[in-house]
Amino acid sequence: MSMDICDMAAEREQFDRSMALRQHAGHLPDMPATGACHWCDALLPAGARFCDRDCMQDWEREQDARRRGGLRALSKGSTDA
Repeated sequence: MSMDICDMAAEREQFDRSMALRQHAGHLPDMPATGACHWCDALLPAGARFCDRDCMQDWEREQDARRRGGLRALSKGSTDA
């Protein structure tokens, strides 16, 4: 079975997204890559920390708000205790 143009476009989109996530992963070296998005828990390719820019920005906004509120920033799996 040969691939049509829609299949090729979907494959290219997945490749581009994977590459972008890998490149972006280097911007947050203090956070472990857990295989899941640190904001929404979506599954990710190896080395990625967030599934997209929106999740990363939402997570950053929450961390900034926590710091402004006098709370420590949370990492994946930690609690407020």
